[in-house]
Amino acid sequence: MIRKLTISTASILVLMALAFSALFFAAPSFAQEDATEEQSGRGANSVLSDYISEEDVAAARANAFGMTVAEMEAAKEAAQSAKEAAKADAVSAAVADGALTQEQADQILSGEGRNRRAARVLRDYISHDDVEAAIAAAYGMSVEELDAAKTAAKEAVQALRSDAIDAALADGAITEEQAERMRSHEGRGCRGGQRNGAPTAPVVETEA
Repeated sequence: MIRKLTISTASILVLMALAFSALFFAAPSFAQEDATEEQSGRGANSVLSDYISEEDVAAARANAFGMTVAEMEAAKEAAQSAKEAAKADAVSAAVADGALTQEQADQILSGEGRNRRAARVLRDYISHDDVEAAIAAAYGMSVEELDAAKTAAKEAVQALRSDAIDAALADGAITEEQAERMRSHEGRGCRGGQRNGAPTAPVVETEA
Protein backbone atom coordinates (compact mmCIF):
# COMPACT_ATOMS: atom_id res chain seq x y z
CA MET A 1 0.00 0.00 0.00
CA ILE A 2 2.76 2.39 0.96
CA ARG A 3 4.69 1.58 -2.23
CA LYS A 4 1.66 2.22 -4.45
CA LEU A 5 1.02 5.49 -2.68
CA THR A 6 4.66 6.48 -3.15
CA ILE A 7 4.54 5.68 -6.87
CA SER A 8 1.29 7.56 -7.28
CA THR A 9 2.68 10.60 -5.48
CA ALA A 10 5.83 10.47 -7.56
CA SER A 11 3.81 10.32 -10.76
CA ILE A 12 1.80 13.35 -9.75
CA LEU A 13 4.95 15.28 -8.93
CA VAL A 14 6.46 14.40 -12.31
CA LEU A 15 3.34 15.53 -14.14
CA MET A 16 3.28 18.79 -12.18
CA ALA A 17 6.93 19.37 -13.00
CA LEU A 18 6.32 18.80 -16.71
CA ALA A 19 3.32 21.12 -16.71
CA PHE A 20 5.29 23.81 -14.89
CA SER A 21 8.18 23.46 -17.32
CA ALA A 22 5.86 23.85 -20.29
CA LEU A 23 4.39 27.03 -18.83
CA PHE A 24 7.80 28.37 -17.82
CA PHE A 25 9.35 27.96 -21.26
CA ALA A 26 6.24 28.89 -23.28
CA ALA A 27 5.38 32.12 -21.45
CA PRO A 28 8.53 34.04 -22.45
CA SER A 29 7.86 33.11 -26.06
CA PHE A 30 4.45 34.83 -26.09
CA ALA A 31 5.76 37.77 -24.11
CA GLN A 32 8.68 38.12 -26.50
CA GLU A 33 6.36 38.18 -29.52
CA ASP A 34 4.21 40.90 -27.95
CA ALA A 35 7.27 42.91 -26.95
CA THR A 36 8.80 42.53 -30.41
CA GLU A 37 5.61 43.67 -32.14
CA GLU A 38 5.21 46.63 -29.79
CA GLN A 39 8.86 47.58 -30.14
CA SER A 40 8.56 47.37 -33.91
CA GLY A 41 5.83 50.03 -33.99
CA ARG A 42 7.78 52.40 -31.74
CA GLY A 43 10.99 51.71 -33.60
CA ALA A 44 9.51 52.76 -36.93
CA ASN A 45 8.33 56.08 -35.54
CA SER A 46 11.65 56.59 -33.82
CA VAL A 47 13.48 55.96 -37.10
CA LEU A 48 11.21 58.46 -38.84
CA SER A 49 12.47 61.20 -36.52
CA ASP A 50 15.78 60.93 -38.39
CA TYR A 51 13.99 62.07 -41.54
CA ILE A 52 11.55 64.64 -40.15
CA SER A 53 11.87 66.87 -37.08
CA GLU A 54 9.51 68.99 -35.02
CA GLU A 55 11.23 72.02 -36.49
CA ASP A 56 10.42 70.79 -40.00
CA VAL A 57 6.75 70.38 -39.08
CA ALA A 58 6.59 73.79 -37.40
CA ALA A 59 8.17 75.43 -40.45
CA ALA A 60 5.75 73.68 -42.83
CA ARG A 61 2.75 74.83 -40.80
CA ALA A 62 4.03 78.38 -40.51
CA ASN A 63 4.72 78.53 -44.24
CA ALA A 64 1.14 77.44 -44.95
CA PHE A 65 -0.01 80.42 -42.90
CA GLY A 66 2.38 82.72 -44.74
CA MET A 67 4.40 83.29 -41.58
CA THR A 68 7.73 82.51 -40.01
CA VAL A 69 7.80 80.07 -37.09
CA ALA A 70 8.27 82.96 -34.65
CA GLU A 71 5.33 84.85 -36.16
CA MET A 72 3.22 81.70 -35.99
CA GLU A 73 3.97 81.20 -32.29
CA ALA A 74 3.12 84.84 -31.56
CA ALA A 75 -0.13 84.52 -33.50
CA LYS A 76 -1.06 81.34 -31.61
CA GLU A 77 -0.53 83.11 -28.29
CA ALA A 78 -2.59 86.08 -29.47
CA ALA A 79 -5.35 83.75 -30.65
CA GLN A 80 -5.46 81.98 -27.29
CA SER A 81 -5.69 85.32 -25.52
CA ALA A 82 -8.48 86.36 -27.89
CA LYS A 83 -10.45 83.21 -27.03
CA GLU A 84 -10.08 83.84 -23.32
CA ALA A 85 -11.03 87.50 -23.69
CA ALA A 86 -14.14 86.66 -25.72
CA LYS A 87 -15.26 84.19 -23.06
CA ALA A 88 -14.56 86.65 -20.25
CA ASP A 89 -16.61 89.36 -21.99
CA ALA A 90 -19.50 86.94 -22.46
CA VAL A 91 -19.39 85.90 -18.82
CA SER A 92 -19.34 89.53 -17.66
CA ALA A 93 -22.35 90.33 -19.83
CA ALA A 94 -24.25 87.33 -18.48
CA VAL A 95 -23.52 88.38 -14.89
CA ALA A 96 -24.59 91.97 -15.63
CA ASP A 97 -27.91 90.67 -16.99
CA GLY A 98 -28.45 88.46 -13.96
CA ALA A 99 -28.30 85.34 -16.13
CA LEU A 100 -25.32 84.04 -14.16
CA THR A 101 -24.30 84.47 -10.54
CA GLN A 102 -20.82 85.65 -9.72
CA GLU A 103 -20.08 82.20 -8.29
CA GLN A 104 -21.06 80.56 -11.59
CA ALA A 105 -18.99 83.10 -13.48
CA ASP A 106 -15.95 82.37 -11.33
CA GLN A 107 -16.41 78.65 -11.95
CA ILE A 108 -16.53 79.15 -15.71
CA LEU A 109 -13.49 81.42 -15.83
CA SER A 110 -11.42 79.21 -13.54
CA GLY A 111 -12.47 75.99 -15.26
CA GLU A 112 -13.36 74.43 -11.91
CA GLY A 113 -16.51 72.36 -11.56
CA ARG A 114 -19.18 71.64 -14.14
CA ASN A 115 -22.44 73.54 -14.42
CA ARG A 116 -24.58 72.61 -17.41
CA ARG A 117 -27.13 75.33 -16.77
CA ALA A 118 -24.44 78.00 -16.72
CA ALA A 119 -22.97 76.59 -19.94
CA ARG A 120 -26.37 76.75 -21.66
CA VAL A 121 -26.87 80.32 -20.50
CA LEU A 122 -23.45 81.36 -21.73
CA ARG A 123 -24.27 80.15 -25.23
CA ASP A 124 -26.67 83.08 -25.49
CA TYR A 125 -23.73 85.43 -25.07
CA ILE A 126 -21.00 83.77 -27.13
CA SER A 127 -21.13 81.56 -30.21
CA HIS A 128 -18.73 79.41 -32.14
CA ASP A 129 -18.68 82.03 -34.90
CA ASP A 130 -17.76 84.75 -32.40
CA VAL A 131 -14.77 82.81 -31.13
CA GLU A 132 -13.70 81.74 -34.63
CA ALA A 133 -13.77 85.38 -35.74
CA ALA A 134 -11.66 86.42 -32.75
CA ILE A 135 -9.09 83.73 -33.53
CA ALA A 136 -8.97 84.67 -37.21
CA ALA A 137 -8.44 88.32 -36.30
CA ALA A 138 -5.48 87.34 -34.13
CA TYR A 139 -3.92 85.76 -37.22
CA GLY A 140 -4.72 88.83 -39.28
CA MET A 141 -7.12 86.80 -41.43
CA SER A 142 -10.77 86.37 -42.17
CA VAL A 143 -12.48 83.19 -40.99
CA GLU A 144 -12.41 81.86 -44.54
CA GLU A 145 -8.70 82.60 -44.89
CA LEU A 146 -8.00 80.91 -41.56
CA ASP A 147 -9.88 77.77 -42.64
CA ALA A 148 -7.93 77.70 -45.90
CA ALA A 149 -4.63 78.11 -44.01
CA LYS A 150 -5.54 75.23 -41.67
CA THR A 151 -6.25 72.98 -44.64
CA ALA A 152 -2.99 73.99 -46.32
CA ALA A 153 -1.07 73.33 -43.09
CA LYS A 154 -2.58 69.86 -42.77
CA GLU A 155 -1.68 69.01 -46.36
CA ALA A 156 1.86 70.36 -45.93
CA VAL A 157 2.51 68.26 -42.84
CA GLN A 158 1.07 65.15 -44.50
CA ALA A 159 3.32 65.69 -47.54
CA LEU A 160 6.35 66.18 -45.30
CA ARG A 161 5.59 62.98 -43.40
CA SER A 162 4.94 61.05 -46.61
CA ASP A 163 8.30 62.14 -48.03
CA ALA A 164 10.01 61.09 -44.79
CA ILE A 165 8.36 57.66 -44.93
CA ASP A 166 9.45 57.21 -48.55
CA ALA A 167 13.03 58.20 -47.71
CA ALA A 168 13.20 55.87 -44.71
CA LEU A 169 11.82 53.03 -46.82
CA ALA A 170 14.31 53.68 -49.62
CA ASP A 171 17.17 53.59 -47.10
CA GLY A 172 15.91 50.30 -45.68
CA ALA A 173 15.35 51.93 -42.28
CA ILE A 174 11.76 50.66 -42.18
CA THR A 175 9.93 47.81 -43.89
CA GLU A 176 7.16 48.13 -46.46
CA GLU A 177 4.71 46.86 -43.84
CA GLN A 178 5.80 49.54 -41.38
CA ALA A 179 5.59 52.19 -44.08
CA GLU A 180 2.03 51.17 -44.98
CA ARG A 181 1.02 51.18 -41.33
CA MET A 182 2.43 54.65 -40.87
CA ARG A 183 0.76 55.96 -44.01
CA SER A 184 -2.59 54.61 -42.80
CA HIS A 185 -2.30 56.85 -39.74
CA GLU A 186 -1.50 60.05 -41.63
CA GLY A 187 -3.85 62.92 -40.92
CA ARG A 188 -5.52 61.23 -37.94
CA GLY A 189 -6.08 63.11 -34.76
CA CYS A 190 -4.83 66.43 -33.48
CA ARG A 191 -3.52 67.79 -30.23
CA GLY A 192 -6.12 69.14 -27.88
CA GLY A 193 -6.97 72.82 -28.28
CA GLN A 194 -5.22 73.23 -31.60
CA ARG A 195 -5.65 71.96 -35.13
CA ASN A 196 -2.90 72.30 -37.72
CA GLY A 197 -1.18 74.98 -35.70
CA ALA A 198 -4.23 77.16 -34.98
CA PRO A 199 -6.41 77.07 -31.85
CA THR A 200 -9.85 75.56 -32.32
CA ALA A 201 -13.02 77.41 -31.43
CA PRO A 202 -15.42 75.45 -29.22
CA VAL A 203 -18.71 77.13 -28.39
CA VAL A 204 -18.02 76.98 -24.66
CA GLU A 205 -14.85 75.41 -23.37
CA THR A 206 -15.82 74.88 -19.76
CA GLU A 207 -19.04 73.17 -18.65
CA ALA A 208 -20.76 70.61 -20.86
